Amino acid sequence: MKHIKSYIAIASVLLFSSCGVRNYSYKPTRNHQTSKITPPVGMIYIPGGSVMIGRDSSDLRKVSLSPFFMDKTEITNIQYREFVNWVRDSVIVHLLNEKVFFKRSSGKDSTKKIDWVRLNTGILWKSRNPRIRQKIESLYNDEQKIDNHLLNYEFVIKTRDGKKSVALINVWPNELSWIDDFPNSQNELMAKSYFTNPIFDNHPVVGISWKQARAYAHWRSKMINRYTNKIINPQILQLPIDLPTEAQWTYASQLSLPQKKKKEDSDLYQLNFKQGEGTYSNDGSTYTSHVMAYAPNGFGLFNMAGNVSEWTLDAYSESFKALIHDLNPVILYEAKDDEPLLMQRKVVKGGSWKDAASMTDPLIRTAETQNTGRSFIGFRCVMAAPDVIQAQQPPKHMATLKNKSVKLATN
Repeated sequence: MKHIKSYIAIASVLLFSSCGVRNYSYKPTRNHQTSKITPPVGMIYIPGGSVMIGRDSSDLRKVSLSPFFMDKTEITNIQYREFVNWVRDSVIVHLLNEKVFFKRSSGKDSTKKIDWVRLNTGILWKSRNPRIRQKIESLYNDEQKIDNHLLNYEFVIKTRDGKKSVALINVWPNELSWIDDFPNSQNELMAKSYFTNPIFDNHPVVGISWKQARAYAHWRSKMINRYTNKIINPQILQLPIDLPTEAQWTYASQLSLPQKKKKEDSDLYQLNFKQGEGTYSNDGSTYTSHVMAYAPNGFGLFNMAGNVSEWTLDAYSESFKALIHDLNPVILYEAKDDEPLLMQRKVVKGGSWKDAASMTDPLIRTAETQNTGRSFIGFRCVMAAPDVIQAQQPPKHMATLKNKSVKLATN
């Protein structure tokens, strides 16, 4: 095992897995002559605007936001598994450390880059070579599966002061969160099967920490940029993907609640939330549901209220309103793991399948520490977008004023 640790690299962002590239759902986009911007696959364009943010309706501040793209749904199990598989493939290639599987380095860049063209046939996993099999099996645990503790992803992050730091993140979800979050409750089935069973492929991935969510966003940015580098299409942007800021999430959720369904004297929102004590199944799902099981909001986003709560980019602060700017606000703080837990808290938004209706209020904000994965917290991603403004005639009131000014000038 000591030798294994010395070889595990840790999926560098410059290395791309055959599994991730082959299976990930980024498909060619036609180059149409249009002034519109093509959003990344699975995302929706959210126009810029203003929103009131605060802890409740009595403590609000108005802020403005630039346009951005946002995932239509929460990240699913099958999407996150592609990330895990990519890391797995990268780890095994580095463990083998065979020159044939790496591209030749050019110039001053000495970083090893995997040549995934040679691996698309799956020759490593099907190899009968005893030497290769022995190295692969050295990663196995007692159940003859790859030890999930070895699936680590390394990437460089920039702090707000412009400095760079290296993050090393284990990417496997906390499957035991289903048990830890609900003591004295029988949730073993969910713990054993939720992330890996195809039945839950299109349910939101949970048990993901804030750091794991950011690692996924970083990997996804590289995947998209690698693909778009091969396409000549000015409508496709190459910008980093990340978690939404608290303000972005609140703005996107301001049209969150779909239509109400009348029933007797009560109004029942068509959401996945806990409607009362012991009523987890009243909305049709005991736990999470399919990410598109309920109607989208006014922007076309699904489950911005209910299903799972979601990570945001912001650090949690009770006095955040006094700290933020009124334009694209964010409180970004990269806390170290040895700092007090108070400093490691991040903002979580939106109610989940286990929460009461009051938690679905877009203004409600809760906190969770950055290394904690919960069975009721998932995430979605965003990417910055430009303002798409068409050439147009002046508004009527502007035209009227203009005409009046002309008359005055001629008198």
